[in-house]
Amino acid sequence: MKKTLPILIALLLVASSMCAKTITVTSSADSGAGTLRQAVLDANANDSIIFDSSVTSITLSTVIRLEKNITITGNKNSTTTITMLAPNSRHFVLSNTGVTTTLSNLTLKDGYFYTCGGSMIIAPNNNVILNNCFFKNNKSGDFAGAIQNAGTLKINNCLFDNNTCNSNGIGAISNSGEAYINNTIFTNNYGSDQGSLYNHNGGSIILNNCLFKGNKGNYAGLTNRGIAVVINCLFTGNTSNAGTVINYKLDNLDPKTTSLTITNSTIVDNVGVGIYNDQQLKLYNSIVTNNNATQDIYNDSIGTITATNNLIGSSNLNLSGNGNILNTDPLFVGNGDYSLQKSSPAINMGSNSYLPDTITTDIAGHKRISNNTIDMGAYEYQSPSAVLLYHEAMQKIYSHNQTICIENGSSSVSIFNTMGQLVAQGVKTEFTMPIAGVYIVRVGNNVQKVIVK
Repeated sequence: MKKTLPILIALLLVASSMCAKTITVTSSADSGAGTLRQAVLDANANDSIIFDSSVTSITLSTVIRLEKNITITGNKNSTTTITMLAPNSRHFVLSNTGVTTTLSNLTLKDGYFYTCGGSMIIAPNNNVILNNCFFKNNKSGDFAGAIQNAGTLKINNCLFDNNTCNSNGIGAISNSGEAYINNTIFTNNYGSDQGSLYNHNGGSIILNNCLFKGNKGNYAGLTNRGIAVVINCLFTGNTSNAGTVINYKLDNLDPKTTSLTITNSTIVDNVGVGIYNDQQLKLYNSIVTNNNATQDIYNDSIGTITATNNLIGSSNLNLSGNGNILNTDPLFVGNGDYSLQKSSPAINMGSNSYLPDTITTDIAGHKRISNNTIDMGAYEYQSPSAVLLYHEAMQKIYSHNQTICIENGSSSVSIFNTMGQLVAQGVKTEFTMPIAGVYIVRVGNNVQKVIVK
């Protein structure tokens, strides 16, 4: 019997997965037959919910509770928009312990709750995966404007725009659990305290290939009071009183370790200090310069900084040596494009040893290490011919001659600028952009940042 019990359990698990069904939402109404709300009620564990092509938007009056392991996927060619109608109502709540939910291709807008989590709240021991989702115009009266997370949150290819919180506020996400955020954009979020992202109470967070622009708050970009790792990220155009990236600890309230590691990132042209630190900061292969403050990096008397192979403007510390380049123009391409000119002093001046083996591309999708040695900053320099050849071989979306190209395109394309504004849309394979710069391109389920030169 002891030998057969594990076999029986395995067979039951297989049988359960084989019985999982797909439910199609056919109505845009708030409730009743064919609606999203009814589909969630009818779903069993491991079921999937999809949307009929005719259902592109839904307006909800009250929250939907996700209390089972389910997957909800919006339209494959254009995200399904879920708008909250009534005040004091989030989109989703996960409160059951151990629930895993995957949300894909959804736009969640106009959520509001008087306390934390204007769009979504995730209780401890729950898991949420977000793919190609757009959080817009969500608000809370206290704490996080968009998402309050105390569980495990994985975010891929998402956009957080114009989410706000006025009281003790974090504009977009408050994390006290585990968060893994990849290829995601934070624009125009506002918090009275933290503008966009707050990691606290011993939470852990990993950011890769993310863009923070136009966020405002006392602290504007990332505020860390836990364990945070930042790779291939760009912070620019954010406005703060204290700093864009903050690593600090409240001595009486934070018994756990606070540390921040920043690798191959660019922190430039922000209002306020670029990085403020009073804990453990490790800075590798990064560019921190031209922030509108007395220092690009400010280290409090109790903070420690390990800085190696960086290009740094001003600091209240002597960071010379260890491969650092001080008070030198990085020679960006310019006009909002923070990739490197051919003559940039940051090219081939990083150290390959600091880049995790799992990271193979830079923030724009180019090969992360070119010419055998990694560059400083979020962008790896590529010759124009190398960029084109790489994209043709490896990417479906690329730019050439100030035109964004989509190979074999048959899906609807939406192109946004870094302020979150829609600049082009349609079913075409080529889109000529009005100016050079960074654009966010959505093709069906795929979201990618593209540099146009």
